[in-house]
Amino acid sequence: MTMPSHVLLYVDDLAASTAFYTEVLGEAPVSATASFVLFEQEEGVRLGLWARECVEPASTIAGGGAELVIVLDDEDAVDSRHDELQHQERCIVIQPPLETEYGRSFVLLDPDGHRVRIMMPF
Repeated sequence: MTMPSHVLLYVDDLAASTAFYTEVLGEAPVSATASFVLFEQEEGVRLGLWARECVEPASTIAGGGAELVIVLDDEDAVDSRHDELQHQERCIVIQPPLETEYGRSFVLLDPDGHRVRIMMPF
């Protein structure tokens, strides 16, 4: 089966978004240019940040219509990560940790309004 290999987010401020995802992911990008930054997790998941003004073909779609989900090892890790990130200037928590029918999670907004859900599924 063919599977997606990257998630690309169009961002208005590449430096601010790079700082946000470096903090949230806990690691630095594996590559960077003036208009594009790439993060790669051990599991092979790749997250690209692309400066909106350089995207071809151009896009007018803003963030917030989807979620990037980061899965942690256990429920305590979700709460601990929330406690660490809620005091970071770049991290805007829009939903505190709670239990839902699919697991324990909380939601952040990145600098462009993209939603980032950090969770442990049941």
